[in-house]
Amino acid sequence: MQEPKMMLDDRITLPSAPTVILEIQSLLASESTTVDEVAVKLGEDPAILAQILRVVNSAYYGLSREVTSLRFAVALLGFKEIQRLTLSLAVVNSMDLGVSKHLHRYWVHSSHISLIMKHLVRTHYPLLDVEQVWIAGCLHDIGKLLYFKFCPELVEKIAEDAEATGMLYSDIEKRESIYAASQVGARLCEEWNLPSCVVYAAETHTIDTLASCDATGGNRDIRALVTIGNLLSEITLRPMNEETEAKVFGFIKSELEIDEDELLLLLSTVKELKMEAESFALQVAR
Repeated sequence: MQEPKMMLDDRITLPSAPTVILEIQSLLASESTTVDEVAVKLGEDPAILAQILRVVNSAYYGLSREVTSLRFAVALLGFKEIQRLTLSLAVVNSMDLGVSKHLHRYWVHSSHISLIMKHLVRTHYPLLDVEQVWIAGCLHDIGKLLYFKFCPELVEKIAEDAEATGMLYSDIEKRESIYAASQVGARLCEEWNLPSCVVYAAETHTIDTLASCDATGGNRDIRALVTIGNLLSEITLRPMNEETEAKVFGFIKSELEIDEDELLLLLSTVKELKMEAESFALQVAR
C-alpha cells in the first residue's frame, strides 16, 4: 500500500463545499429564517425534499402518522431538527456517489449508529442534546465517503481484511499505516464549517481516537457516544476475533458502567435496530 501522506495528497482532494450546503448553513445561521424560505430552497431540489420526508417517516423518528409535507414535518419535529437533517443529507449527496453498494453500506452503518446513539441517550446519556444524534451519527464516517469516491479499491481491501481477520477497520488502518478516514473526515468538516458535534464525531469514533483526545464533559460524552455506537454497529456486521471482541466488549462495559448481562441485553437491542437501519438505507439511498 502507498504511504498515507502520498495517498492523501495524490488521490484525495478535499472538495469545496457545494452551493446548496453554503446556502443551508446561511439559513441555519439566521434566527429569522422561516419554514417557507426553507421550503422554497428545498423545492429547488425535489430529490432531497423526498429524502427528507422518507427519513422523517422512518423508524428513527417512529411517528404515528405519515408526514407528507415539510411544514407538517417541522410542526412535529421542530425547525432545528429539520435543518440538521437537511444539512446531513446535502453533505452525503454532495459526494455524488450515485446508487452504489458503497452508498448503501454507508447508510446502513450510519443510520444504525444513529439509532444506537438515540437509544443510549435515553438509557445512559440523558444530559446530551438528542438533537445532535442524527447529524453526528449520519456524518461521523464522512471521511470514508471520500475514500469511497477517490479510493474505492482501498475501501474494498480494508473490508476484505476486516472480514478475513476479524479485526476492526480502524485497527487495519493502523496496521497498514493508512491515513485514517477519521482524519480526512475531520479535515473536511472543518473546511466546510460543519457543526461542532459533526467535527467531534468525524475525528473521534474509535477506541484509540477517544483515548487520545483531551475532551471533557459533554464534549467527551458525544465523542464517547459515537464511538460506542460505531463499535456496536461494526461488531454486529461480522464476526470478530477473540482479542478484538474482548477489547470492544471491555471498552463498552467500562464506558457505560454495565455488567455482562446488561451488555447482552444491549447487543440484542442493537441487532433489532440493525434491521431498521437496513430498511431505512433502502429508502433514503434510492
